Order: sequence, then C-alpha cells, then structure tokens
Amino acid sequence: MGKKKRKKSSKWNIPEGAGEYFAPGYNSEFISKHKFLSVLIVIVDIIIAVAPGSGFLLLASALTRLGPDDAVYKIFMIIGVLGSAMISLGIGNLWMSLLDQYLGHWFTLITLGCGFAVCAVCTLILALV
Repeated sequence: MGKKKRKKSSKWNIPEGAGEYFAPGYNSEFISKHKFLSVLIVIVDIIIAVAPGSGFLLLASALTRLGPDDAVYKIFMIIGVLGSAMISLGIGNLWMSLLDQYLGHWFTLITLGCGFAVCAVCTLILALV
C-alpha cells in the first residue's frame, strides 16, 4: 500500500512498478494500521488459493471411472490442478484490486481464461476415458 502517486495508466496492461507489490514489507504500513483487516485478507487469500483446486479435484474425481493408480488419471489431475492454480491467480488479482495492487485486465483474462479452459478439458477427458 505505497503512498507514491503513480502516473495514470491503462488498466489493461501491468502497471509500471508492479514489481513493488511483491517486495518484502510492501504492505507493512497497512498491516500495522489494520490488524483485523489484515488477518481477514489472509483468510480470504487462503480460500482463493485452495477453493479452485479443491473444486476441480472433487469434480474430476467424481466424474472419472479411472483409479488413482492409472497414469492417465495422474497426468490429467496434475494438469487440472495447474489450471486451477491459474484460476486462483486471476481471482486473487481481482481481490487485490481492492488494495490497489491490480495487475491489469489482460493478466486477469489470460489467467482465468486459460485456467478454466485447462480445467474443462481435463475434466472432459477424465469423464470420457
């Protein structure tokens, strides 16, 4: 939550200086002022990180007839979990826009679009095999 004024830029691209978002202590001032809100943000971050992967694993394992020992099952489950990680990045980017740490529309669209596509294809393949 830096107090630096940034030059107005397009919301489509990654903003200049976005690397600062990942620097240690970037939100230290915000955290020291808002203890309860910081804990709530961490809880929501954990939910955002876990929910898409859990949802994919539950759906794909319920639709497939393969067992966990099958190589096809393992491969497409791993690929699907990677796709759900991309979904988590996109949702997390939207969530961080509340703290003015948004990485741009393209980042959101690419991560959500590719993540949903990968999960859908993996689920479809596991359901049909």
